[in-house]
Amino acid sequence: QGDGKQLYIAMPHKGKIGISRYNKDGKLEERNIIIGVDGITNFEPLADREFLLAAYRKGQSDIVTYDDNHEKYTAYTDDEYDDANPVFAGSKRDVLFVSERPEKFQARKTHYIGVGFKKDSLRQGIYTLRDKEPLPVIIDSIDYVQWDKLVPLRDNQVLATTTKYGMERNVLLDCSNWRAKTLGAYSPYQYLQSSNEISFFHADGDSVFITHQTLESWVENNAVGAADTSSPWLTDYNKILAAQAKEDSLLKRGKDTTHYFLDDVFSSKNFEGTVKAKKRNNKKPRFYGDPNVEPYVLQLHSAYFTAKVNNDYFINRYQPYLNYQGDFKFPEVGGITKGGFTDLLENHHFTIAYKLPAATEGSDFFVRYENTERKVDWGFSYFRKVETLKPGANRDWVDENGNKYPGNAKAKTHNYELFVKYPLSFDCYLAAQQALRQDKTIFLATDKHSLDFLPIQSAWAITTLSYNLNKLKPTLPNLFKGYKAEVLVDLFKGFSQSEAFVFGSTFNLNYHLPLYKYITLVTQLHAGYSGGDEKVLYNMGGTDNNVTPQVDTTVHFAQNLPYAFQTLVTPFRGYYQNSLYGNQYFLINCDAYFPLFQSLIPIETPLPFINNLQLGAFTDIGTAKEKWYNYSSRGKWLQSYGLSARTTLAGYPLRLDLAWPGSFNKKPVWYFSLKL
Repeated sequence: QGDGKQLYIAMPHKGKIGISRYNKDGKLEERNIIIGVDGITNFEPLADREFLLAAYRKGQSDIVTYDDNHEKYTAYTDDEYDDANPVFAGSKRDVLFVSERPEKFQARKTHYIGVGFKKDSLRQGIYTLRDKEPLPVIIDSIDYVQWDKLVPLRDNQVLATTTKYGMERNVLLDCSNWRAKTLGAYSPYQYLQSSNEISFFHADGDSVFITHQTLESWVENNAVGAADTSSPWLTDYNKILAAQAKEDSLLKRGKDTTHYFLDDVFSSKNFEGTVKAKKRNNKKPRFYGDPNVEPYVLQLHSAYFTAKVNNDYFINRYQPYLNYQGDFKFPEVGGITKGGFTDLLENHHFTIAYKLPAATEGSDFFVRYENTERKVDWGFSYFRKVETLKPGANRDWVDENGNKYPGNAKAKTHNYELFVKYPLSFDCYLAAQQALRQDKTIFLATDKHSLDFLPIQSAWAITTLSYNLNKLKPTLPNLFKGYKAEVLVDLFKGFSQSEAFVFGSTFNLNYHLPLYKYITLVTQLHAGYSGGDEKVLYNMGGTDNNVTPQVDTTVHFAQNLPYAFQTLVTPFRGYYQNSLYGNQYFLINCDAYFPLFQSLIPIETPLPFINNLQLGAFTDIGTAKEKWYNYSSRGKWLQSYGLSARTTLAGYPLRLDLAWPGSFNKKPVWYFSLKL
C-alpha cells in the first residue's frame, strides 16, 4: 500500500479468492474472501474492507467495487469486453481502466487516436466512464501499441506505460487535459502516496539496493528527448513502410488507364470481372479454400454414463384416474442406469435409461433424442413404464358386470412424445410438447374367479404448452437469489374409454430473497385449475422425491367421479396424501434457510456434507376445491409449521422435514426426500 507499511496480496485460499493484508513485519492482519468471482487480475484498496477490482467470471472481466462489510458489488462495466487495471484518478475521482473496444465507443474526441481504422477493429487504450458509458481517453489504431500499468499519483496525475515507440516506456498523464509526457524505459517501481516518492531497486555489482526518490526528481531523471523515443526495430519498420508507400505511389502513377479500341477486340467481355475476382481470391489466406474443407461426418461419442439411486418422474406427473383406480402412485426408489451419446459439435444428443424399482415388480425405460443445432431445439422420446398397483382392501371398484376388481394389478404405460423449445432470451423460453399416451391395467389372477377380468385400456393425446422464466442466480451451494416462474397449459383428448376433452393449467412462482448474508427466504406460489368434459384431480400432501410417502387410507375416491387424470401437488408438509383434493387448488410455501457454516458459524470443515448443511423453518398454507361439487366442507384451508435440514452427500441431495399440522399440539409428520 502507498503508505509503505502494509502489503496487500490477492491469492487463492482454500479454493476461494482472497485478499490478504500484511504489516511491515510480515504478519497477517486481515483476510477478505471475495465471493462470486473466478479470479482477480488487478485490485486497489479503497477503504476498510472495500476494494476496486478487475474481476472476471465465466471468462468475462469487468470493473467493480466490492464492499466486504456488506458483501455487495457495484459494477462499473458489465459487457463482453475485457477491462483491467482500474484506478481512481483526478479531483473528481474518475475511474480509469485499460480495455480494448470497438468503434462504437469512439464517437467522442480522444487523444493519440491513429488513422486507418478498420470498421470493426478493436482499439486498445485507456478508458474512463461518462454517464456509465465507456469513453476512450488515449487509444491507438496500431496493433503493437499497448497501454498498461496505471498508477494514480497526487495532483491529478497518473503514471502509465505505452509501447508506442517500440518498447515499454513510462508515461506521465495529466488528468486535467490528458497531456502525456513520455519518460524512459519501464522498470518495476512502487509509488508511495504518503510521501509522494518513487521506490525502486538498482543493482551495483553483486548487491541490490532499494532507492527512494521524490516524484519530481524521478520524472526529471527519466525524461527523454524527441530523438530518443523510437527503438531501432521501430525505426527500421517505419523505413520499410515508407519505401513500400513510395513504390506503390510510383506504380500507381505509371499505370496506363487509357482505354483503347483494341482492348475490346483482344479481351473478353468479362475481363474486368475476372481480374477483380482474381484479386479477391489472392487476398484470401492460402491455407483456406473450398477444396481444403472436408465435409462434416456425423459421428457419435459417449458423453456420459451414470448409475445411481433415483425416484424421479420421467414423464409428466399426470396418471389416468381409471387405470390407477383413483390412487396416485408415487415413484418408488430404485437403481437407474443412464447413458448418453453426442456428436463432435454437440448438435445431436441421445439418452437411454433403465430403472428397476427396489420394492415392487416393474421397470422404467426411456430413450430420448434432442437436436440443438439451430436456435429452436426439438426432439422426441419414447417412455415405457410397468409398475404394480395394490389398491386398498376397502376399494369397491367393479367391472362392467359388477364384479369387484382384484387387489393386485399391473399398469403398463407407453408414451410417445415430440417436443419443441424456442428461447426468447438467455433465461426465458417457450416450449410445446405433443404426446400420445397409452395405458393398460392388467388384473393379476389371484384365484379361478379372477381370470375373466378384462384390462382397463386408455389412449390420450396430450398437448402441453409452457412458458419458463428463470432469473435465479446462485449465491451459495443450494441457495439462490432472484425469481423463477412457470406457466403450464395441458390439453387432453381421449380416444378409448370416452372421447372427453380435458384441460389443466398450473402456475408456479419461486422468489428467493437473501435476508442477512446468506440467510435466505424462499417463497413459492402454486395454483391450478382444470375443466372440460372431465377434470384433473389435484391431490395435495407430502414432498417431491419422498422416499417414504404416506397416504390417508380413509379417503376413497369413487369410480364414477368425473376425473380423467390425477396428479400430486407438493410440497404440502404436515399432512398425508389425500388431505386436500379437487379440480382447483392454491398453495403457499414460505421457507427460511440458515446456512449453518457459511452464516451462523464461520467454520469450514474438510467435509462438504457438513459445510453444505442448511437448517430451515417453514410454513405451508393450502386449499383445494371440487368446483363441480357444491359441498360446503370442501375448499377448506389447512396450515402447517415445521423445521427442516438439508445437505448433499456423495452428490445426492438429502432433505429431512418435520411438520406439525395446524398446531404444535398435534403429532408431527416426518418426511425424508432425495430433493432439496
